[in-house]
Amino acid sequence: MMKQYVRYAAWAGLVMAAGAVAWAQAGQLGPVPVNSVYTHATGIAVDGHGNLFVADAGAAQVDEILAGTGGAAAGTVSSGSTVVTVGSGFQKPTGVAVDAMGDVFVADAGAAQVDEILAGTGGAAAGTVTNGSTVVAVGSGWMQPSGVAVDLHGDVFVADPAALAVKEIAAGTGSAAAGTVNASSTVTVVGAGFSQPSSVAVDMSGNVYVGDPGSKKLFEIEAGTGGAMTGVVNASSTVVTLTPTNANPLGVSVDPAGDVFFASPVPGAVYEILAGTGSAAPGTVNATSTEVALGNWTTQPTALAANTTGTVFVVASNSVWQVAANSSSGATPVGNFTLTVNQGTSVVSTQEGVTVTVPYSVTSTSGFTGMVAMTCAAPTGYTCQLSPATLSLTQGATQSGTLMVTQPAATAAVQPAGRAAGRSSGALALASLLWMPGMLVGGLAFRRKLARNAGWMRWMGVCLVLLSSAGLLCGAGLLSGCNYPNPNFQTHQTSYQVTVMVTASGGTVQQNVPLYLQVQLPGATTGTTPALRGAGM
Repeated sequence: MMKQYVRYAAWAGLVMAAGAVAWAQAGQLGPVPVNSVYTHATGIAVDGHGNLFVADAGAAQVDEILAGTGGAAAGTVSSGSTVVTVGSGFQKPTGVAVDAMGDVFVADAGAAQVDEILAGTGGAAAGTVTNGSTVVAVGSGWMQPSGVAVDLHGDVFVADPAALAVKEIAAGTGSAAAGTVNASSTVTVVGAGFSQPSSVAVDMSGNVYVGDPGSKKLFEIEAGTGGAMTGVVNASSTVVTLTPTNANPLGVSVDPAGDVFFASPVPGAVYEILAGTGSAAPGTVNATSTEVALGNWTTQPTALAANTTGTVFVVASNSVWQVAANSSSGATPVGNFTLTVNQGTSVVSTQEGVTVTVPYSVTSTSGFTGMVAMTCAAPTGYTCQLSPATLSLTQGATQSGTLMVTQPAATAAVQPAGRAAGRSSGALALASLLWMPGMLVGGLAFRRKLARNAGWMRWMGVCLVLLSSAGLLCGAGLLSGCNYPNPNFQTHQTSYQVTVMVTASGGTVQQNVPLYLQVQLPGATTGTTPALRGAGM
């Protein structure tokens, strides 16, 4: 929604012999061929469901390895997993990333543009893409885009080695909606001093990592520096070096714990920089952080993507491998977490137009350590906000915050249909009660036209008939101004669903919890609560 928010791409600068999709565990010396589909695999990303996306510059296409197919367990891939092509029209796709909504971003060095494959289009189910999905260009002014990443807010970061720059496509600018980008979105340079920036990744805190084989260094653009706001980078942000000069980082990724991974074809290795080691604070890395090698490689790794369950997927020699994170350090792989909203009470009684504030908490389980992002979704007309929106979890710890939901004031536009129906049925009931006495009194009055009291009886009958006629017209919806708040004819309450989502950096661990707002209508009578609406949100 969960919307794996960060997924990283890398650019492979070496063309190896045509190979195959393959898998190898740490300690194996070579990949096991399972599917000869890649001619020049250059970038890789993994989404929140465990699906892998691979950019194949040689075949001018992007492929998806479907999790849970070919005998693989749900959320995982295996040697027999199905491989399908997604999107179309690429010339030389070199980097790939995927956001929380399932949209796939492609850096196309051959076309000098960055494309987005829109999820849920071309006949694809919501949150998925196919080869018929719509492909649109995002941002502009590229020279040779090769690596791409997307952050929690929908901002897209692009490594452009020909421009010697890393650029950001700002979400919600130009004509794009909040959290999205399009061709009119603003593009700005972030950081400075790069020689050949070829891959890029971004963490939960907004720090941007850049693989620069030209300078043989891995850089970090620090968020909140150079006059930028917290969680944001700009052209003046501080750029620090994370690796020694003997590395050649072509691919880069980061996991929820803040560990940074990079692929170096020379000397042929995959490295992990352990967060919280050296002089670095927990969840961060710096130049003093411990660096460990993962796996034994006889090929040249050029791109990688880390998920949140302790696995790193690596492109090497046009094959895809997997290796366990922290395999050299013996650290516990990333675990899971639980989300609790309103202390476990799923229904909140409230009034229209009232702002509701409830607590939430996220608890680390199975050794989870890292950053998580909080998001929420509310019905049309309602707004929701979480504070804080990001949390840093350590093993076994619980972090808390608040959810605030603002409801619209009672207006005709947001009043539920049952309310109008209650008033209409009330008008009809009133009409039926008044019509018969009115006709009876009026009839008697006219029959006794010589009696002294015939005058007032005639007038009473006329009044009752007029009132009953008005009730009939209101009930039938033929008379305006009948939308009055009469508590006698409002018979139920209405409930709305607000969904709270917590997602780990990288997006492969995600939980959703619904909160139901049981809205008491002004003057409504109590009684049996109807089925909750919006349960499909």
